[in-house]
Amino acid sequence: MADPLSIVGLAASIAQFLDIGFRLIQGAKEIHESTQGVSQEVAELQLVVEDIKNLNQDLTSQPEQPLSKDDLAIRALAEQCDSLADTLLTQLRPLSLRQDATHRILESFRVSMTHYMRRREILSLRARLSLVENQLRERVARAAQQDQRSSITIILDSLRREKEDAKSPVPSNLNGFQTPLLLASSSCGGTDGRYDMTLSDLCSNLLSLLDEGRAQSHRKTVIQSLTFKAMKRRHDQINTAHFKTLDWVFDHSKTTFGRWLEEQGGIYWVNGLAGSGKSTLMKFISDHGKTREALSCWAGEQKLFIASFYFWNAGVDMQKSQLGLLQSILYQILRSEPCLVPKVCHRHEGSEPWDITELMEAFSLLADITSSARFCFFIDGLDEYGGNDFEIVCVLKELARSASVKICASSRPWVAFEKELSSSGPMFVLQDFTGQDMENYVEAMLVENDIFKALAANDRRCHNLVSEISQRANGVWLWVFLVVRDLMRDITARETYSTLEARLNSLPQELNEYFSRIMERIDPFFRQDTARIFLIAVDSVRPFPLYAMKFLERGAKVENYALDLQSEGITVDEISVVCEDWRPRLQTRCGDLLTIHRDNSEDAFFKTTVDFIHRSARDFLRDNHHTMLQKFVPEGFNGKKTLCRMLLAMLKTYPIETFRRASNGLFSLVDEVLYYACELELLDQAGSQFPILDEIDHVMSSYSAAEHNHWTNGRDSPTNTRYVQWIERGQCSYIALAVQARLRRYVEHVLDLNPSWSKKNGRPLLDYALRPTRVTPSDLPYNHEREYTGIDADLVTALLVRGADPNEHIYTYGGQTPWELFVLFCYERCKNLPEDQNPYFEVADLLVQHNANLDHVVRFPTMETYLGTTARYKTQVTIERRQAPARELLNKVFTSDQMVNLDHKMRQAKLESQNQGGRFLGWIHYMVTGNC
Repeated sequence: MADPLSIVGLAASIAQFLDIGFRLIQGAKEIHESTQGVSQEVAELQLVVEDIKNLNQDLTSQPEQPLSKDDLAIRALAEQCDSLADTLLTQLRPLSLRQDATHRILESFRVSMTHYMRRREILSLRARLSLVENQLRERVARAAQQDQRSSITIILDSLRREKEDAKSPVPSNLNGFQTPLLLASSSCGGTDGRYDMTLSDLCSNLLSLLDEGRAQSHRKTVIQSLTFKAMKRRHDQINTAHFKTLDWVFDHSKTTFGRWLEEQGGIYWVNGLAGSGKSTLMKFISDHGKTREALSCWAGEQKLFIASFYFWNAGVDMQKSQLGLLQSILYQILRSEPCLVPKVCHRHEGSEPWDITELMEAFSLLADITSSARFCFFIDGLDEYGGNDFEIVCVLKELARSASVKICASSRPWVAFEKELSSSGPMFVLQDFTGQDMENYVEAMLVENDIFKALAANDRRCHNLVSEISQRANGVWLWVFLVVRDLMRDITARETYSTLEARLNSLPQELNEYFSRIMERIDPFFRQDTARIFLIAVDSVRPFPLYAMKFLERGAKVENYALDLQSEGITVDEISVVCEDWRPRLQTRCGDLLTIHRDNSEDAFFKTTVDFIHRSARDFLRDNHHTMLQKFVPEGFNGKKTLCRMLLAMLKTYPIETFRRASNGLFSLVDEVLYYACELELLDQAGSQFPILDEIDHVMSSYSAAEHNHWTNGRDSPTNTRYVQWIERGQCSYIALAVQARLRRYVEHVLDLNPSWSKKNGRPLLDYALRPTRVTPSDLPYNHEREYTGIDADLVTALLVRGADPNEHIYTYGGQTPWELFVLFCYERCKNLPEDQNPYFEVADLLVQHNANLDHVVRFPTMETYLGTTARYKTQVTIERRQAPARELLNKVFTSDQMVNLDHKMRQAKLESQNQGGRFLGWIHYMVTGNC
């Protein structure tokens, strides 16, 4: 439905209007005794009426959704106020004392006589105002009842849910908002029809609810801004610990972990080999009731916050970055205690994206201002962090600097973690404690199997297999998992103990060797199919749809099948049939290294996906067998190229009803193709993808033929920030999207074929290159170094040599230039960064060489927040219109040496421009006079 806050604001404004109206009429009665008249009240009334009009207009512009009867009635009352105001002003304006009147006594007499002659009209106005007042009070009282679905109860319910979810007083007294509104229509019981609550009090109560509703809306917006796609995916994908395993971790006689939870602080390190079950343990610990119970002893009377994060190197960028870690943990804290938002995020503006500095400041404030709270964070997989190992350890130490914060972290025994964590705090080595757990698991899988039971009844040696497997595993759970799978096949085939023992003895104890054995077991007849599937699985940035196997198979016969395929949407049932056909076929071709996942994705293609059983399986194929796999496929086969063709084919067969309904799924496929195309450009294999990239535009254009603008304008825009705004006005294009995707060679190819495309309405292509930020529905991990700035200097150069102008005025930005917008972009992104970490200098150098001026005045975006004195606007008007020379802003971005360098380049560019102008004038002189 319509914004509940707007409805409540509208009701408050109506109450304020009525209050002023009654005061105006009362003042009109006593006007002959006044020296001021009613001019001040008239001006106030006009402000309130304007406010009502604006609120009603805002509600009209919102998406049409059903309103409750009470909300509709309040809107109708607002429309009555409009006509009432006109009548009031018409009748009462002549009752104002004219300031320029020569004779004050005569002027007062004139006003008195006017009032006497209009007394009936004024009484009629009072009656009309009273009628509106009665209706407003009745509607507000009804709307505040718990069984009504009105804007007031929606706000109250939202506040109540927030309080219940947080298990804390947010806000402190919900009844304090609801009870007065329920009494809005209660009368004093006399014959004069007076009410218990004045209009001023009614307005004040509505405004109090409005303020709390707005505060909650801000809290929710800030908390929501911390979320990101796939935030919980890694946690959900980690296997739950098997029954009767891992309880030892709380046993004080076996590890120091339980004591650390109850009494100590700092960082606790869980050290474990690859595949040893670190993630399963961390999930078990962070979710277990005993953990909270033990931490409560440490927290005492202080409020306890528990948060967790699971790094995942194969996931999206936010799953392996500091930004993802900090946002996820802060989200969990604020989600459980929303009232902390204004205290620790007071500088964050709404839904703006976060940066590391802002997040670290928030954690610092948390530690400083929450003396009555304790925090424990569980952070899994430090070795899967996408940056430097020592760097992430420093982040953990900074977070644990406060005595109120402690961290349990897990990782492989890599050098940085051994050096920084093993000597500075408590720890344990996971594989030293998992032997019994592994026996419990193997026993549950083997001994409880009916066939194995029958076998063991005849040969008791079978029970020895349980301890044998756990001893040979050396703490590596993945090895146990794979061995049990192999033995279960033999057990199902009713093999003897001797065969099972021989099978166990034949299995390698090293994971890499084990994976090689799995590869050898795959039917040689399917070896080429196997190699194709593994190569695309290694290159795929996310689990790929099982349905895509249909196109991989077709591509083995016809390389350019995707280009020849006709665009024709398929049904969900057809997708299901293909997936069911491919389940057993995938097992035949890929053994146990790939697994099929069912997901609740809204995208029909991604409901059934294919992924590796474990990260180590992917690493094994990529690092040890990639060259071997390439030998089984035809020469020239490339996983990324194949993925591009498969995605194009999926795009052409997408089960589309309408473009708008399917747009997110379509954009997701498009962005994934653009990602692989960019990777291929880095590998100098760009040209082969040009036809596919062209075809994507054709397909998407056909889907969006009914839309007014080009399909690229259907994408969400990035969130505007204080200094950086994103304005398309329907002028985006496919070549602009290619620029944002850093497809330099494709852009050069297209512009060389169509030079006129280098000029477009709205944002110039150069601006897309300088500020390539875009919103994508895809979870795409980007290369850390290449994506640090998002700006491709070579692409900027390509556009500049093709005539792009840093000083071109952009009409959609009020005449600002690409140079101005770039300077503001830099200013916001990297103020005070160290020289070796600042990525923008090379680009600034290029722009200055092409006549960008350091002394050019940069205009900041106009910040207009109209805050008046009425119900909706309650503080002073503030308008920021700021400007500053580019040099002043860049001084805070670049070092002094870099600025000197830019100054030198700018002078050189000016001299070269002047010399070119001088040579041109000399040529004209020669042509006219014949003299050199």
